[in-house]
Amino acid sequence: MTTINFPDSPTIGQQFTSGGKTWIWTGVAWNSAISSSGGGGGSSNLIVSDTAPTGQAEGSAWFDSTTSQLFIRYDDFWVEVSDGIVGPQGPQGPTGEAGPVGPVGPAGPSGPRGLIGETGPAGPAGPRGLPGPAGPAGPAGATGPAGAQGPIGGVVYNITNIGMNYVIDGLNNPSLSFVRGATYYLNVSATGHPFWIQTTGNGYVSGNVYSSGVTNAGTQNGQVVFTVPLDAPTILYYQCQYHPMMYGTILIKDFGQSGNDGAPGEPNFSSFLLMGA
Repeated sequence: MTTINFPDSPTIGQQFTSGGKTWIWTGVAWNSAISSSGGGGGSSNLIVSDTAPTGQAEGSAWFDSTTSQLFIRYDDFWVEVSDGIVGPQGPQGPTGEAGPVGPVGPAGPSGPRGLIGETGPAGPAGPRGLPGPAGPAGPAGATGPAGAQGPIGGVVYNITNIGMNYVIDGLNNPSLSFVRGATYYLNVSATGHPFWIQTTGNGYVSGNVYSSGVTNAGTQNGQVVFTVPLDAPTILYYQCQYHPMMYGTILIKDFGQSGNDGAPGEPNFSSFLLMGA
């Protein structure tokens, strides 16, 4: 048997002739080809192309460079050549991607019961239970020391502003009535309008500021406390420092005398009749 030494690392379509016979490399094997001279209706030859040639003589060979297949012209047809001489095995190609995982098969029968293992570690503590009922009340503790004296009671006014008006009890710059000896808490929330008490109105005058019994005068956001002196004048004014027309009067009065006792009411006899029934 004659040994044929084919070339190493051939390219697709490469021809090799040995002993008067020609082979062509298809990419996977060396296939025998037809000699360029043949019988029949005309000269035969070998064509390498990616489309089937036309007008070739019977016996012509065509190597499809796209599919690496060899065909012979026979009876106006290109017939694929299936037999070929297999060359040496080429190097192993890269491993393809893994196929998809197949479906899970049915569960097998249960095996025999194994031996009892060792006791595992204790699990985490469970949730806290509901609180129990309240216990009986304990004895009363000793009385604590007396706290500091709270503020003296008085009348409270909340003072805001709308534009160039102080707003007190929903009224713009209303007249207020204060009683000598009483204390008034004026909660001022009027940014940009310092609140003063004066002996005159229609404009702020530092020399006319009334300060007797007054604490924290001139605040824009804070509490003015006014304990009216017993000798306070009969009329004072609250006044914005920056806006002359933003003022109102404070009328100062004494406590009135107690009135006479009223006449006794008539007895309600119907109540006695109902109670007797």
